[in-house]
Amino acid sequence: MKSNDCEWMYDGTYRTCEDYTVTYGGDTIPECAACTPPPGAHQYVLPTGDTVTVSDPVSVRDVTDTVNGFEVVIQNPEHYSGIDTVYGNVKVNPIPLVITTDSNGKEYDGTPLTDHGWLDTPPAGLAPGDTVVFVDIYGTITEPGDSLNRAYPTAVVVNQTTGEDVTANYNIEYIFGHLVVTPCVSSLSIICPPDVRDTLAFGDCVMNIYPAKIGTPTINAPTDWPFTVSNDIPVDNLYSEGETIITWTLTDDRCGNTYTCQQKVIVVFPQCPDAIDCEGNVYHGVRIGCDCWTQTNLLSNCYGDPNECAESGECEDPIPCVYEYESQSFPNVEENVDIYGRLYCAEAALKDSVINEHGHIRGICPEGWYLPTPEKYEELYLHGGGTNILNANGLRSPLYWIDGGGDDATGFRALPAGFYNGAAQRYERMLLDTYFWATEVVEGEVRSTSYKISYDCSEIQRTEIHSGYGISVRCVKEKDQ
Repeated sequence: MKSNDCEWMYDGTYRTCEDYTVTYGGDTIPECAACTPPPGAHQYVLPTGDTVTVSDPVSVRDVTDTVNGFEVVIQNPEHYSGIDTVYGNVKVNPIPLVITTDSNGKEYDGTPLTDHGWLDTPPAGLAPGDTVVFVDIYGTITEPGDSLNRAYPTAVVVNQTTGEDVTANYNIEYIFGHLVVTPCVSSLSIICPPDVRDTLAFGDCVMNIYPAKIGTPTINAPTDWPFTVSNDIPVDNLYSEGETIITWTLTDDRCGNTYTCQQKVIVVFPQCPDAIDCEGNVYHGVRIGCDCWTQTNLLSNCYGDPNECAESGECEDPIPCVYEYESQSFPNVEENVDIYGRLYCAEAALKDSVINEHGHIRGICPEGWYLPTPEKYEELYLHGGGTNILNANGLRSPLYWIDGGGDDATGFRALPAGFYNGAAQRYERMLLDTYFWATEVVEGEVRSTSYKISYDCSEIQRTEIHSGYGISVRCVKEKDQ
């Protein structure tokens, strides 16, 4: 016994496949036309005269591919052996269904454009009683342009009149309409304020430029036309060295169009000047980070304003405890001074310890310069190549050091001037080390400290050298002088 394969397209009704083949001894037995089988059954008469009744085939409506099962009853089955039952397949195919979403358009007004309408067009029509009841269309557009009116591919619902969901019986495809927003016509324009150029103060890496100095743009717009002006000026009004671009944006609040212009804010670092002491000695200024440093050690014998001593020929305010390196190994004092400068005790370096309005001590430094603070030395050493461990290689000159020196990447040109040992009253460590005075104010009290650069140590060392020792002095440019 065999049920044959059947295939049809979904039509909304339950159907059965009553197509059978009965064979006996290799011969196909035709269905009995004279028989009166029960309703829904089919009968076949075997050559032996016995009847075969086939009934209860699979009844299907929805899309499927399943076995076409059936029931079979044979008259006098005990007379037969080798009865085989073979089941064919029943396949129900989906109906093609095309959903076309609506197209729509408008002029820009700042609100979203949507359209949830659609047209369903199955080539062969929907099955009787079926209706498309829902399509989840999500297309939207606000700004001028053209956008597809899309729908979610799995959010279509087809129901029968009974309310049963039969969506799975349709092979759904989409044709998306277009949502078109045309530009709103306006005639606004914006002209940026003039570019701004300013100069940093010595010692500062950033500067405050207030909006009043930045200015405001010129707006051309019809009377009572709504608009908004914005910019990307730093919220803290701080500008670093270099060129900062400010973008001004004019937004048309009616049409939504935007217009921009750009303004430059150029901040430059001032050229480092030379320092000049009372005797007319000139010390070249070199920029390191955001500071100007004297590039050589001080030579002064007198306190005073620039060139004051040189012009009068007198030293009215001599510097105490000034030392010129002299030893058995380095007896040429004049040459030593020319190369390494002079050495000073803390009293000489600090002078009267007057604290200026910036919290700095001018001390022995030329007018407009001051003795570095520990913070300035630490910033200096970081520029010299240090990271977590401060490194002196970029600060050391390649000349005169016993080990060949550093690469002087900063231009600081530290030389191994050694120091004067006030306790032993002798000069020590030339070609090996150099020391520099620094000052700090602690609870209103001015204190001296020092920093050491050595040939045999990659770290920069803060040292508390005795105030009576003689060491070198470098100066930093004051910000407003």
